[in-house]
Amino acid sequence: MKLKKFRRYFYIIISVVFPKNSKQRLLFKIVLKGISKPKFFLKNLSITNLKKFFYYFITDEPVNLEKRIERKISKSFKRISKKPLIEFNKNITLEKIKNIEFSDYAEPLVSIIIPVLNKWQYTYNCLLSLKNNTSDDISYEIITIDNGSADETSEMLKRIKNIKVISNKENMGFAHSCNMGIKIAKGKYVLFLNNDTIIKTNWWLKSMVDLIENNKQVGAVGAKLLYPDGTLQEAGGVVFDNRNYLACNYGRYDNPDKWEYNYIKEVDYCSGACLLVRKDLLNKVNGFDTKYFPAYCEDTDLCFKVRELGYKIVYQPKAEIIHFEGITAGTDESTGVKKFQKLNMDKFYKKWHSVLEKEQVKDFKELFLARDRSQKKKILLFIDHSVPTWDQDGGSFVTFNYLNVLLHMGFKIIFWPDEICQPEFYIEHLQQMGIEVVYETPFKKYIKKYGKYIDIVFIARPHIAIKYIDLILKYSSRAKIFYIAHDLHFLREKRRAEIETENKNRILKESRKFKKMEFYIISKSDKVLLFSPVEKEIVLKENPTFNVEIIPGSILSPNRCIKGFKERKDIMFLGGFFHKPNEDGVLWFVNDIFPFIKEKIPDVKFIIVGSNPTEKIIRLSSLDILVTGFVEDIAKYFQDNKVFVAPLRYGAGFKIKIAQALSYGIPVITTSIGAEGMGLKNRESALIGDTPEEFARDVIDVYTNEELWTKLSHNGVEHVKNNYTFDVARKKIEEILKEVF
Repeated sequence: MKLKKFRRYFYIIISVVFPKNSKQRLLFKIVLKGISKPKFFLKNLSITNLKKFFYYFITDEPVNLEKRIERKISKSFKRISKKPLIEFNKNITLEKIKNIEFSDYAEPLVSIIIPVLNKWQYTYNCLLSLKNNTSDDISYEIITIDNGSADETSEMLKRIKNIKVISNKENMGFAHSCNMGIKIAKGKYVLFLNNDTIIKTNWWLKSMVDLIENNKQVGAVGAKLLYPDGTLQEAGGVVFDNRNYLACNYGRYDNPDKWEYNYIKEVDYCSGACLLVRKDLLNKVNGFDTKYFPAYCEDTDLCFKVRELGYKIVYQPKAEIIHFEGITAGTDESTGVKKFQKLNMDKFYKKWHSVLEKEQVKDFKELFLARDRSQKKKILLFIDHSVPTWDQDGGSFVTFNYLNVLLHMGFKIIFWPDEICQPEFYIEHLQQMGIEVVYETPFKKYIKKYGKYIDIVFIARPHIAIKYIDLILKYSSRAKIFYIAHDLHFLREKRRAEIETENKNRILKESRKFKKMEFYIISKSDKVLLFSPVEKEIVLKENPTFNVEIIPGSILSPNRCIKGFKERKDIMFLGGFFHKPNEDGVLWFVNDIFPFIKEKIPDVKFIIVGSNPTEKIIRLSSLDILVTGFVEDIAKYFQDNKVFVAPLRYGAGFKIKIAQALSYGIPVITTSIGAEGMGLKNRESALIGDTPEEFARDVIDVYTNEELWTKLSHNGVEHVKNNYTFDVARKKIEEILKEVF
């Protein structure tokens, strides 16, 4: 008993000395971990890591989540291992190697061409890794071109089943030998692969093929090349309009996990060490130019020829390849094949001089623009609280869809999450869309360095925008600021105070705080984007000079209503429970409305769908009430249930859940707060009731009346078609931007 009492007082003292979510408490926890794991700190102790460590304690950034800062600090201690990523046995003998058998496809999608000159061990290990680390999703053939190897290469290749071998008596050079492979290639796509490479991930080929298959503008795709020690060799190539410094491999010797190397992007060229190209384009340009014999610049030249036809060269970071650079050609630029590097660069410069002058940046100073060919694009910085988890909450769903609209409008998008606490899947999804997600760097440092390049900033949510807007104004003078107010927080909290009367004074204080914050942000913004006309009136009433625009509150594709009235049953709700109005609404519905409905429809069930259900929501589970939590595919629930309810007693802005339900043709019953700003007409596109009796009556009415159900179902879908589609949103954004640029 005394021990329990001691522990209790101990934790009380700790909470007073080191308040929760304070930097003092965080430092205390880290020191304790340092004492318990001293080897970790000693092993990673360096000046760079110490600087990163102390940054988080001298910065003004608030510590609202201990885990967030701990995660940043733990990542700052990570460094690239100097141990090789692979075990490579150079001394392996022919007697000890295993025979390799590849699948034999009559009509392969991809033809993999591998030029070879001696170094048979590297070729064998390349083929072995290709066999072991290539998934069966893509059909492929392998064509090797032996350029007169004097070692055991030919004997080794005889042990590999189901590959094609072209044997040359002498070294024909990279370009000519690859062209020989192109002539016999059966694939729709041709992938050039150096023999001194090792495949690192089994999705490498699929990720490259998917990219070129799904985008007709892509002519070639390159991979992320790594050195054997794990450092980056290339994340796409950059060509300058500079004869003395013509080209560079972007990111050379850096950490390959940095944000700038992990998003799909258009580039000037990608190395021929691993390059996927459409075969029809190779035929049009007659393959590689053989004047670059024996090697160097032929891959860059090929990429420029593909670009000349109007196609893009794209970098795919998911295709990770280890490359033993210089194994065949060596590294001494004054001897052997390597001496042709400078000679061929001169040839390339003369051939493409007019293109370089017109399209390329002059020098390394403009690398920020050149690394993804964004020098002729508008650069857009999008700031939000986190990477959008579009399938878990409405706000993220809206952000994700507007990012997609902006991408299709041709913007180069940089996404800045205030914090990254989501699974890697969500981050990677944005990166695979072509959005650069920035993480693990101070915003002030970033905006000071790159703010001059940014043309427009989209910034959302008052508690996030307030942290960034002054720094943007100070360091990015040319950027136009668009504030996306998903809802007016002060209005939402003011309405909440009317419901939660026991906490009224505290909530009203919070409302006043939000109002001051929101109108400060609005006053500093070039445009304010709102979803609700009601909120536009409120903002303009405060100050008629504010520049306010209404944009669609959601972007949806109307879905075909597969099941009719008689094939459906039960009532559903959808909403993430981090959003407090959702919890309040569901509890109100279950306690005050659902009993009335059960009296008239005894066998009806209430299905509560949504991420992060609170304890109060979970406790509602019963024979008549199902709490699903997060579900990956909500379409099934929209198709199976007969009625959708949005029993919101307070809130603001646009109700995405309602728009989603309408798009699936499931009739909606909501309140005046729920319908606010959506242009819904009672008993035409939705049913609107504010008292428990009205709400229950409407649910029973539509649940039992097929004619009313069918009418609301049809009108709901039409409402979405007319107001919330991709085309409607894009047109509106284009109109707004014309006024600014």
